[in-house]
Amino acid sequence: YEELGTAITALKQKFENLKPAFNKKQYNLKKADAALDASQKNVEGEFGHSMAGLSDSMDKIMRTLRQKEASMNHSIEDHRKEGQGELRVHQSMLEEQIANIESGVDFVDTVFEFWSPLEVLSMENDILQRLTELATEGEAPGDDIKPKPYELPPDTEGNVVEAISCMYNSAVTDETPKKGEEEEEKDEKKD
Repeated sequence: YEELGTAITALKQKFENLKPAFNKKQYNLKKADAALDASQKNVEGEFGHSMAGLSDSMDKIMRTLRQKEASMNHSIEDHRKEGQGELRVHQSMLEEQIANIESGVDFVDTVFEFWSPLEVLSMENDILQRLTELATEGEAPGDDIKPKPYELPPDTEGNVVEAISCMYNSAVTDETPKKGEEEEEKDEKKD
């Protein structure tokens, strides 16, 4: 048993000699675990911060898009009203020309029906002049009376997509250190 006791004592001594190394290793592992926990919290914090920032940015973009849409809708509505006004002016002119022709034709019908042949012949030049004027008065507008269509600014959709893409690219390639990263770098330099 004596040899066995000596072997056990020697083994215990070796273990005691290694204990400081075990303790140091355990301390370093716990420190690394705590650093990982802190990093995890920083990642979670950054995630929350990034999500909030993204949400804020998207809200701003959507507000801006809604404002731009409202502005463009207003412009389209103004353009529509302007076109309708222009068409009403042309329609009024046409209605006036129609009324003048109808009045002239009614007058001539009345002249032939109720006037004597001598009265008709005495007014022949005046009647022909008036009928000729009515027949040639103002050209009737054709199909060219169409309001100009409203045109969106060139590549509106493409510009919005490009702006969002630029914003995304700048967020993805942002190399500035984030909140916990600066502190971790300081801690690493101390060790």
